[in-house]
Amino acid sequence: MNLRTVLTSGTLAAALISTALFMGCKIDSADSVTRNVRIHVAGLYRGGLNGRVISQHTGAAITQLNVIQDGDRLQAICNNGLIFRGTIGSASGGSATFNLKGRTTAGEEGIISGSITVNGTAAVMRGTWAEPTLFGNVLGNATVEPTPDDDNGNGNGDDNGDDNGNGNGDDNGNGDDNGNDNGNGNGNGNDNGGSGGPPIPGG
Repeated sequence: MNLRTVLTSGTLAAALISTALFMGCKIDSADSVTRNVRIHVAGLYRGGLNGRVISQHTGAAITQLNVIQDGDRLQAICNNGLIFRGTIGSASGGSATFNLKGRTTAGEEGIISGSITVNGTAAVMRGTWAEPTLFGNVLGNATVEPTPDDDNGNGNGDDNGDDNGNGNGDDNGNGDDNGNDNGNGNGNGNDNGGSGGPPIPGG
């Protein structure tokens, strides 16, 4: 076996190992990547439009949407057992834009586009429904987990601490000023009322 044969065999073995390792790895596509968002919107949304979540659409009425959240990915199961899927767009403070796409019991595809506003544990879904032949309004209310807000908590604590510290310091300073003013007042009173007292320099 010459050197060239050894090198060729080694190269082939390395290529086979690399191929096996590559085939054993699971590479997710870009579409499967989730994005973390600072808002919790998962919950059971009950219809706020005469008991309906969507004012009008084809098929059986949608009265509830059970929204499940994984990062910015959303999945909603309606009371008819149909599944809607979508994403959260932008999230700021206690509000987020979103979309959900699914089909009615009549087989028509539609899209919910709108926003979800969260205040404490109360969430309100507002938006529009669009399918090929119908448009409708969307309104639902749910109870959700509180959205963490560390920035506001830390900010309030620091601000209160600074304000209290500065306030106390200023009040003490004002107290010293009042004391000096009172002392001067007493001195002036002694000057005016006393006849045998020693003169006050500069008086």
